[in-house]
Amino acid sequence: MDYDMRGGLAVKDLFDIPHFREAILLGGEAGLEKTISRVNVMEVPDVADWVRPGEFLMTTGYPFKDDPDTLVTLIAELAQKGVVALGLKTKRFVDAVPEAAVRAADRCGMPLIELPPGTAFSDVVREVMERVLVSESKELTVLQGRVQRLSRMLLHGDGLPAFMNHLQLMIHHPVVLLDPENRLVASPDAERYCRLIDDAGWHALRSARDREASVLQVAGSSVRVRVMPVSADPLHPYLLLVFEEGGGYGIVDSLTVNWAGRLLGFEISNMQARKKSR
Repeated sequence: MDYDMRGGLAVKDLFDIPHFREAILLGGEAGLEKTISRVNVMEVPDVADWVRPGEFLMTTGYPFKDDPDTLVTLIAELAQKGVVALGLKTKRFVDAVPEAAVRAADRCGMPLIELPPGTAFSDVVREVMERVLVSESKELTVLQGRVQRLSRMLLHGDGLPAFMNHLQLMIHHPVVLLDPENRLVASPDAERYCRLIDDAGWHALRSARDREASVLQVAGSSVRVRVMPVSADPLHPYLLLVFEEGGGYGIVDSLTVNWAGRLLGFEISNMQARKKSR
């Protein structure tokens, strides 16, 4: 596979990735040579307001479940914003992609990809973005350094508050670890959000974990929140929340959060094992 030296890979190369073996290109073939620089998952109606140029965007179709034909307008908007491809997971919320949406993808030259129902977005995001980073040794070095520092913090017993604080300093976004009873460990800048979120807000974020991203209304403002389960129990998971604010959320930041989630999962398992042994 040939990777773009600017830090991306071509849309056509997605189909060489194991997670895309059953994916189907529905339309937009003219855009297969475009370069992916980022991957995103969006599940909000105003998705076009949040995307960035160079993104490969994935969705379960949740925003269009009541009116799949809105995809036609959305595809044109996404193409205008610079989105290079759209992956839609069918069967859960949208049974089939409308033919009008396929024709819109062809007109815009933006690949429209049907993803199988079993596609795990978090796995796809990790796999694609790690490949995007292959030619970016500088970013890989940054990522490796971050993972090593976070690992050392847990190994040295610095505790979850210190871990969350350090993670915030790395990615420049507030972060929260939410346990199954909605008790939390928040980084310093996340505490103001925590004071403003009520039980309904926490419930909404917990419900959003299957969509991996949500927009929350906090004090009259819209805040995008990335949601990642970090424990093995699917019924009562711990969640890692990232409140996007200010600057961008790049590939290295996303991979840092993925690794932080893995490390937190190990730490939580160890904590639970220690409790049981007492």
